Amino acid sequence: MFMVGDIMLCIGFRGARLCVKFSFFFVIALLGLTKGFEELRLFAGLGACICHELGHIFVMSVFGSAPREITFYGGGIKIVPRGERQVGRGGQTFILLAGCAVNFALAAVLRVFGAPETAVLVNVVLGCFNLLPFSYFDGGRIMKLWLPPAACDVIRALVILLSAAVISRLTLQGGLSPSLGATYILVLLSELAEER
Repeated sequence: MFMVGDIMLCIGFRGARLCVKFSFFFVIALLGLTKGFEELRLFAGLGACICHELGHIFVMSVFGSAPREITFYGGGIKIVPRGERQVGRGGQTFILLAGCAVNFALAAVLRVFGAPETAVLVNVVLGCFNLLPFSYFDGGRIMKLWLPPAACDVIRALVILLSAAVISRLTLQGGLSPSLGATYILVLLSELAEER
């Protein structure tokens, strides 16, 4: 199966749809224009993202919940489960933690084998970033599984304020990576959209 949508290219692969949106390529091109861009950072980032998602997919399959669709887009990679089997809160938590666990394990292995520091750091940052309690990330989804909505809202608001203060300080000091700033704005916009 091969089809082109409005801004999406999809193919069938092992009973699932593998899709790539235009925004995925746009973000990669945008990163290429940033000051201090290194190809190693791009490939390490893409590799870390793919390994992260493969961690989710592996644990999903262990719980009998294979993916129905995998979409690469400007905000990352989204996996939609087939839904053929219900997975409880504990199972969902393991599935959500699997991606970060893979990143941390990969960072440790890369460190032991003397890989470039960029590859190690990208995996650590990706694992930590995904544990943030934003709805957009694994940490936010785990939080929703275990906490009441009011507690989730308070925690999200506190993290947004704290992270805005850190990002503002880094910006004023000139120590902010353009990709980090763009990612923060994307996450903040996603959080605001989630509240509506």
